[in-house]
Amino acid sequence: MGSDVPGKVVVVAGPDGSGKTAVADRLADVLAPSVRRLHHRPGVLPAKTRHTGPVTEPHAQTRYPLVLSVAKLGYLFTDYLLGWWLRIHPFRRAGGSVILERGWWDLLVDQRRYRLAVPSGLIRTLGVLLPRPDLTVVLEGDPRLLRSRKAELTLAELARQRDAWRSVPLRRADALYIDVASPVEAVVEQISSRLADVGRPAGAPNVRLPVAAARWSLPSAPRRTAIAGLHVYHPVTQRGLVAWWAARAVAASGGMRLLPRGCPPPVEVVDLVTAQVPPDSAMAIARTNHTGGWAVLVIDPNGRPRSFAKVALTPAGREALAREADSTQRFGGRLPGVVRAPRVLRRTASVVLFEAVPWRPRTRPWELPPHVAGALGALWRSGDGRRGPAHGDCAPWNLLRAAGGWYLIDWSDAQDAVEPFWDVLHYLVQGHALLGRPSADALVDGLLGGHGQVGAAVRAYADAAGLQARGAAVRLPSYLSASRSGLDSEKVDERRGLVARDRLLARLQHV
Repeated sequence: MGSDVPGKVVVVAGPDGSGKTAVADRLADVLAPSVRRLHHRPGVLPAKTRHTGPVTEPHAQTRYPLVLSVAKLGYLFTDYLLGWWLRIHPFRRAGGSVILERGWWDLLVDQRRYRLAVPSGLIRTLGVLLPRPDLTVVLEGDPRLLRSRKAELTLAELARQRDAWRSVPLRRADALYIDVASPVEAVVEQISSRLADVGRPAGAPNVRLPVAAARWSLPSAPRRTAIAGLHVYHPVTQRGLVAWWAARAVAASGGMRLLPRGCPPPVEVVDLVTAQVPPDSAMAIARTNHTGGWAVLVIDPNGRPRSFAKVALTPAGREALAREADSTQRFGGRLPGVVRAPRVLRRTASVVLFEAVPWRPRTRPWELPPHVAGALGALWRSGDGRRGPAHGDCAPWNLLRAAGGWYLIDWSDAQDAVEPFWDVLHYLVQGHALLGRPSADALVDGLLGGHGQVGAAVRAYADAAGLQARGAAVRLPSYLSASRSGLDSEKVDERRGLVARDRLLARLQHV
């Protein structure tokens, strides 16, 4: 439940004597006429008993045994979860506001009131899985003042509850702590002022992974934003695909909120992108393989990607970024309709904002679809007939599948005059070197004999380029030699590329 819907959901909480009911009554008048009042829980499931008056002895009854306590907690959790979607969310979407007194976290602060005896960690875990209200108002004050209003609890217990509310895992942006020494009108005025800002947040809180040296900074909530944020990473390995789908399941369940925060990304990255995007954007941030390089997926309040930013913090990185933006604009328009390059929306010296690509995971990313290979051949054919334009780094991780076709990204290595078959050979060899597919046998057999998926891709490229398919096998040794010269043996992935190319060259000598 994000801030893109018109209504507001407010929880009014705090120790006994803090004036929750008085504040909720006055707030209901301010938010009138469309207001729904709830006490403690949504009330979709029936209560065992119904209280018609104030509770005068909240701690009088003994606690339930552990098994019954867990059962009751599960019952309350179910009521909250169903109630959010059956009672609160529809009313809110219709423009109404909901005021809930006490709320879920009152269970954590005062288990005795509910006769519970469960580990506090269980209440916390279930609580972070629930949808969040727009604002949780925690009324607090001097225990002596609270007891002068309601004398049912001791000063020590009131002090404990006041401190316990401060330890409740509320998002700072969603919590408002108010001293109840102020008049009710002043308290409600503070709440109204804060509610006016709801819908203009800077974005959801992020989790940073890994914790020690964060490579990804991902939104943890709301759920649709957390799911969208995972698209800052494009998995191509089998392990990466499994991890991506597992992370998506965690995000869909709300479990991203349970992950540790870790160290934040550089403030400079956030500031550079913030200056280029709407203020209500959330960001998923990833460190790239290039020194000083960052990728940022910008997400709107509805959980839809707005744009994709690349950020460079070093002079070399800024030079490469400018080259990529220039090449994307120069060559992207020359691709046939089935394959596109993302549009450049905005650029500065340190930031290039591309259109967001709504890509879908591929289960067999090492396969080059024939129509994509044909598009690469058509791009090359737009040259002089001997050499032509090429993407330069056409690889499984730079080809994205979307609902409306395919996108080629990362054009920084694009060139005007390249030997024929470079892009198709590069795609196949990079997949073989880093993904293990196609195998060496399938690669060589496809190039020499035209068999299998490799042969189909080569034929499609050759037909579109006006070439003979057998020319790919002829060009393979020169491609392997030329492409290995730019690889760094000190880097793990590039070392694997060197080894794979050397083995293929050795194998070709015996063919």
